[in-house]
Amino acid sequence: MKTDKENKDQNVELNNLKLNLQKHLKISTGKPMLTQKAFCKAFPFHVIFDKQMQVKQCGSSISRLIPQIQEKDCNITSIFDIVRPHINFDFTAIKAHVMSVFVLTNKLGVLDVRRNKNKTTETADSSANEILTRFKGQMVYLKEKGLMLFQCSPCVMSVDDLFKRGLCISDIPLHDSNRELMLINEHWSEEFELTQSLEILTDKLQQATKELESEKKKTDKLLYECLPPSIAQQLRQEKEVVPARYEMVSLMFCGIKDFNIYCAKHANNSQQIVSKNI
Repeated sequence: MKTDKENKDQNVELNNLKLNLQKHLKISTGKPMLTQKAFCKAFPFHVIFDKQMQVKQCGSSISRLIPQIQEKDCNITSIFDIVRPHINFDFTAIKAHVMSVFVLTNKLGVLDVRRNKNKTTETADSSANEILTRFKGQMVYLKEKGLMLFQCSPCVMSVDDLFKRGLCISDIPLHDSNRELMLINEHWSEEFELTQSLEILTDKLQQATKELESEKKKTDKLLYECLPPSIAQQLRQEKEVVPARYEMVSLMFCGIKDFNIYCAKHANNSQQIVSKNI
């Protein structure tokens, strides 16, 4: 059995150990380890709301993307629609499904309000087609405060897709795997476009080769019809044609029936005259 003095000494030792640990970690009791500003910067896409679904805090990037989310008494249901899971968009239902993956999307007109406030100039096509941004993440119930934390990331597939939504690469935190996947996808897209260009050039080259072979056959046919085969073969092989002497030869002079009429009829298309008669 320990005496009262021993118990007292043990409690004093534990208290001293606790104070030394707090001093070493620079933690002061009653004060948060992370300030609200630092938390919003570290998690730029998060929303904290209460049981009445009123937004209490949001990340730096999502507040820049949707400024009206910072307005007083802003209700999260006026900003987002729930896509997954298929439940009612209220605090009780969300609390019952905190182990599920949540996907929210902005309501129609929310991002248009942001464009009007910033007075940014956009093309007619981009203004006509309103962009809906999906936010995928998880719900975390903060039991001590009775609040709900939605920690999420925007669903984007490429850098261009990111820019169209008014975001920058720096808005995606370094620890977010979506950032790396997006950059890898961008690199793959460039390689795919280069491969497509090479395939198009290859097809054009093959088509040009076929046309060249066709013209070459026409030339050979004309050559063999105008000259004896032996001489034509020597000309094709770029050899010197040796003159030959023939004791007897025959010459035939002939004409093509109605050739003059045909030429007069197709005087503006000499190629057709040659092709027809060949």
